[in-house]
Amino acid sequence: MTGDASRQQPRDGVPSRPVVFDHPLLGMFLLADDGAGGFRLAEVNTRFAALAGLPPEAMAGRSLYDLMSVQEAASLQARFRQCRDKGLPVQCEEVVTLPAGKMWWRLDLHPVGGSPAGAVVFGSVLDLSEQKRLLQVVRQSERRIQTLVEAVPDTMLRIDRTGRVLDIEEGKDSALWMAPATLIGRPLEAVLPPEAAPLVRAAIDAVFATGTTQLFEFWLQDSAAGDAASGRRDLEARIVVLDAGEAMAFVRDITGRKRFEREMLLAKEQAEAANRAKSEFLANMSHELRTPLNAILGFSEIIRDQGLGPVGQAKYAEYAADIHHSGSQLLDKINDILDLARIESGRFEFAEGLLDVGGLIDAVLRPLQPRLEGAGLTVIRQPAAETLHIRADARALKRSLLNLLSNAAKFTRPGGTVTLSSGLLPTGEVEIAVADTGIGIEPAAMELILQPFGQVDGSLTRSFEGAGLGLPLVKSMTEMQGGRLVLTSTPDVGTRVAIVLPASRRVAPEQQG
Repeated sequence: MTGDASRQQPRDGVPSRPVVFDHPLLGMFLLADDGAGGFRLAEVNTRFAALAGLPPEAMAGRSLYDLMSVQEAASLQARFRQCRDKGLPVQCEEVVTLPAGKMWWRLDLHPVGGSPAGAVVFGSVLDLSEQKRLLQVVRQSERRIQTLVEAVPDTMLRIDRTGRVLDIEEGKDSALWMAPATLIGRPLEAVLPPEAAPLVRAAIDAVFATGTTQLFEFWLQDSAAGDAASGRRDLEARIVVLDAGEAMAFVRDITGRKRFEREMLLAKEQAEAANRAKSEFLANMSHELRTPLNAILGFSEIIRDQGLGPVGQAKYAEYAADIHHSGSQLLDKINDILDLARIESGRFEFAEGLLDVGGLIDAVLRPLQPRLEGAGLTVIRQPAAETLHIRADARALKRSLLNLLSNAAKFTRPGGTVTLSSGLLPTGEVEIAVADTGIGIEPAAMELILQPFGQVDGSLTRSFEGAGLGLPLVKSMTEMQGGRLVLTSTPDVGTRVAIVLPASRRVAPEQQG
């Protein structure tokens, strides 16, 4: 920039500015020696003044130390001095802090000679602040993406419409079955066993045809493994569309998960087999026990009632009555076990018929009420507002109500109340409930008492006898008929157990014919 075509005539001993000095995008300035080894601004254009944040007339004659920090001014002074002393252009980037704010500048410096006032430097400035900010944002985003990619356990393969592998990014847990270099450029179908290739081909076609993510599983066999089980690798693949010609396949090794699932399935099958064997054993043992027990009950009844003549000693008749009573209790427990075993094995047969709910409740309560009242309990009967007819198994419902009433009497102290009610719920379901004012159940024990043989007090010296079969049997019989058991209880207040049968079991009066 030393020719006359690039400059106007000198003015006041300082070379005039170039003809392009008023460039709208580049900040431009002329530097003159300040006589003390430094530089002063001889002239600036409008753009440079705007970048600095000062009016042009306020900048002429100023030193750089008047505009920025000492460190920044010293760095620029060194660049200016290099340009002046060597007589060569200098290009650099500097971060400066001006009244307008912090900026990232790209400086182009050129020596300008021929001035009586000394050597002069011409400079232009391009503000790179926004570009640098955007570049930093992009780099931060790239770092975040790279961090995410490195954290993802899946192996990622970029593929085209034909299934050819374009690129591979191994995940945290590599699922590759071949070295990456041998996969790139080859179709996935060509490097997979015949069993897996059709799945991959179908998934690739579907993902490009529909644009929806395709998820499938396949497995590979390592021929070098000693046995089939140890050499099997289970993989899960998810394919998503990137654009019209490319897709991304995420492959994850799920060998451990599939092995766990297979072990859990095997354990479940073994548990079910053991449960069936237990149920069959209980059913068989119940039959074996009932045969001699029936003889005990029959003979003790004859002796108790002296059916074949006087026994001679009244105490013998009393003992026979005790034997008959204990045998009856044992037979009830055996019948419960047998019924529960039949239900668990799916061999319990229901004999459904048309039942009058009120009549069924009365039939159950009538023989028990004297015994309940004799134990000091008040019995309350709350019939439904209307006559209810249902289609259900009478024997199962009677057994259920007997068990519920037996529990209520067992856990209610003298002076308490047992309430037997029935009614129609707003949902159309039929409810039969037994409520008591007994000892209640702790919340933590609610689930336990619904399990077979589950008892809140399991010690040998527990206060209340029982095998823990009553409520589980009622629950099973109710659920077998499509109903549900609703148990609510408050310790020291009482318990309410409701048999709720579905509305479909109710028979309207016009349907009873």
